[in-house]
Amino acid sequence: MFKYSLPSSLLLFVVLHLSAIAQLEVVVTKVEVLAGAQNARTINSFILFDTEGSKPQFTPAALIDVKTQAKFVKIKARKSLFETTVAIKVSEYQYMVLGTGKYAIEVTTFDPESGIDEQTVSVDLGYMPDPKPQPEPEPEPDPKPTPNAVPDDQFNNLGRKTQEWSKSLPKRKELGDVYRQAAKLLTESPITTINDATLFIADSKNKLLGSDAMKYNVFFENLNSDLRTRWPLSKGDLALYMTCVAVGLEN
Repeated sequence: MFKYSLPSSLLLFVVLHLSAIAQLEVVVTKVEVLAGAQNARTINSFILFDTEGSKPQFTPAALIDVKTQAKFVKIKARKSLFETTVAIKVSEYQYMVLGTGKYAIEVTTFDPESGIDEQTVSVDLGYMPDPKPQPEPEPEPDPKPTPNAVPDDQFNNLGRKTQEWSKSLPKRKELGDVYRQAAKLLTESPITTINDATLFIADSKNKLLGSDAMKYNVFFENLNSDLRTRWPLSKGDLALYMTCVAVGLEN
């Protein structure tokens, strides 16, 4: 019977190749986070924080541990094409995602020697109510009400809806500028696609909002729900839509 043996160099390549394939492992752990605590520190099992300026509340979160020998790691947490949330870097190979709902955690690693590796895992973060909700102070009535600066628009007054959804949220005007820039790209750059514009918004808002991203969950749910009822839109119509969002956020 004819027998054939693989060369030792080829066997070594196969072993190294299999090792490279199996080198990425992603472990997701559901946790609760106490957010809104100023100058927080721990003593034994107690958490201390300053009463002034603190609005403590519990929120669901997930810790993502990336077990890899690669030098570079990139994490993206996505709900849909139009909705992502920031992954907060805790340490070199550990990240944290805050929010509610089902997320796809996209992990990409790169190493000059082993190349690129990718893995996607899902996690469903449920709603965890604040055990001690703090009542919001009643706003003082304006003795001289000013007219609404947001005009009517062709999207059933989307600008005014955006203004209402985003009131009291931080960095509203800065986020409005992101949507205005995306609209400008669609109207002035012939090579910019709809996907390019939505990715620009996703990346820019994550960098802008940072730890404030979780405060925008309801806002983006409302906006995405409205957009789905109108989809698909042309580049020109989507630019007008984004401009209405910008106007609502800026006023």
